[in-house]
Amino acid sequence: MKMMRRYIHINVRARLWPMAWGMMFCVGCMTLASCSSDSDVPDETPDNQLRLASVTRATDIDDGYVIQEDSKLWLALTSGSGSVPDSKGIYTLENTAWKGGVTVKEAKQYYIYGVMSPTGAITDGAVPTCTITSGDFSEGATLTIKGQPTMVEEGLVPCVVVGVRGVTDRDDASTNWDVNEGSFGYMGILKKGQDNAQLLLDRLYAALFFSFTIDEDYGNLRTIKLKTMTMTAAAGTKATVDLTVRLEARSNGTSPIASVSATAVESAGALGSITMFDNSAGMDITDLTAEKQAVATNEGGKIKSACFAPGVADGLILTCVYNVYDKAGNDLGKRTAVNSLSNVVTTGSLLHGQRRPIVLKVTPTYLYILSDEDLDNPTIKIQ
Repeated sequence: MKMMRRYIHINVRARLWPMAWGMMFCVGCMTLASCSSDSDVPDETPDNQLRLASVTRATDIDDGYVIQEDSKLWLALTSGSGSVPDSKGIYTLENTAWKGGVTVKEAKQYYIYGVMSPTGAITDGAVPTCTITSGDFSEGATLTIKGQPTMVEEGLVPCVVVGVRGVTDRDDASTNWDVNEGSFGYMGILKKGQDNAQLLLDRLYAALFFSFTIDEDYGNLRTIKLKTMTMTAAAGTKATVDLTVRLEARSNGTSPIASVSATAVESAGALGSITMFDNSAGMDITDLTAEKQAVATNEGGKIKSACFAPGVADGLILTCVYNVYDKAGNDLGKRTAVNSLSNVVTTGSLLHGQRRPIVLKVTPTYLYILSDEDLDNPTIKIQ
């Protein structure tokens, strides 16, 4: 099983807007590749209001994702002795700049918690999307995040802040990423240019990523072109969930996420589903093998990964629609293969931040080819 955990390193500064938030947020602890973007565009924000200034992504997975416009990041500054945030606010990515902010009210010790939703599904007001509670914020917090999708592609997974590092020097903030998971403390300064913080974000969903293989002898006789590929939740699983995340402060650098649970929003209408592939012209299965898919992923991906909220893994259904062609190029018709993922992944077997590969094999109807009918009606099964 391969972890998909990544870190997002965010400088939060008093005077600067960011440029594009380059590659997708990350989660976890692997730091094998990175990219960054910075901007020196001034604004008129008060010196005590924190601003996102730059993002550096460090990851072992290069999926070519660019953060979407209208993504939102909700942050709360809390005191150890309080039960509600001292201040909170939402940043929104608009025209490559993060707009909005959170106010540092006093020069004192804070604890920063937060949620990011690349789908933009975060609001504040009379019925806020995010709420936070704790008896002592220095020890951790419980976050409730309402109205999140049951299933999304990998670049759209909601995540939470899992580590904080305060810095006063701008150059140090852009070059030194020594941020520990489980540390949420931040010292407010209220001095021009010195209210800086770095944040780590961790994903809340698990992911499946797909590739194909084809029986070699059969591949010499028929061409299979994939048209659509979808994953659907079990009957009754709605498209929207409310998430509850329990964070516990750690001193040993381990993940502070103690638990993540999802509650279905019963009034959310449609069942949870995601389309990982949709191409009316079809894609030759031989171009979707694990080796070629890995290369394609570096260029933006051919088959999207499918991510799902905790608690909805049971009963997942994978549906592939494909056409069969003979080697003269004649279309022999559309076929559909339906596979249950119950033997591959169940609730508890795949945790937040983890990725699991799924290989689908195309074979003729029978082990030995007996007739044209067997050639023309291949099956697709999980290997």
